[in-house]
Order: sequence, then C-alpha cells, then structure tokens
Amino acid sequence: MSSYNGTFLILGSVIASMILAVAYTPEVWPQWLGWFRPLWIYLTVIFWSFEYPNRLGLVTVWMIGLLTDVLLADMLGLNAFLLALVTYLGWRLYERFRMYSALQQSFVIFWLLFGCELARAITQDQGWGRLVSWEIILPALSSMLIWPLVRRFMQKLCSRVEVQ
Repeated sequence: MSSYNGTFLILGSVIASMILAVAYTPEVWPQWLGWFRPLWIYLTVIFWSFEYPNRLGLVTVWMIGLLTDVLLADMLGLNAFLLALVTYLGWRLYERFRMYSALQQSFVIFWLLFGCELARAITQDQGWGRLVSWEIILPALSSMLIWPLVRRFMQKLCSRVEVQ
C-alpha cells in the first residue's frame, strides 16, 4: 500500500465529519433534537490525536478549526483554538487514554467536550450577548454516548488502510 493512504483517510474523515456537522435535521423533527447532535469534528480530531498523535499537526488542526468556524458561523478562531487545545491534550495524554476502558474513555471525552462547549458558550456570551444555558451539556453527552462506536469504526478503517 502507498504511504499516502493514511493521509487520504485522515482528510476523508475530517471532510465527512464536517459534512455531518453542518447536516440539518429533518423539518418534521422537534427543534430540541438538534441539541443532541454530536460534535463530529471534535470527535474526529480527538480520535486522530489520541490514536495516531504523530499524524495530525497543530497547524493542520488550526486550519480545520478555522474552516469549522466558517462552516458553523462561529467567531473566527474560536474552534481553531479549541481544536488546537484538544490536540495538545491528546498529545500529552494519549498513552494514558489508550489504557482506559471504553466507559472511561467516554467520560474523558464528555469532560473534554463539555469544557470546549462551556468555553464556546462563555465566549459567545461575551462577544455576541448569547446567554449560557444548560443545553450546552447535550452535545457533549451525545458525543460521549457515540464515542465507542466512532472509535471502533475509525479503528476498522485504519486497519484496512494500514495507517502508520
């Protein structure tokens, strides 16, 4: 296999997560159901930074974050900073994270993403006057619940493509 296969898989997974992040829920569904949408881009970056810390650089993550800011209409640099922070923590903690069970990993994901959502909500409150509400916990909760499936799916893809 070519050494570029891992790169194409990383790029493809990031693009797929961006598509999932901006996909709309059907009109017939209640509006509150949109709050349970997982943080797909963060889950993808967390997977790559925890499983293959040498494959995703800080500049790449920063660019992904800037593109995420544009896609989600957030303050420019907010997601870039948060994704860079998540990547840095992934580099520092990946050995410990790999030893955790799936349940423990899910709780780490929850607290990490809840911190990101809280930082985003506080920043938007200060910058745009949006009030912080309890609903910021729901994307982190749904991401925590779906993490074992995402991790398993991505690991299977990586084993087929031979990511190094």
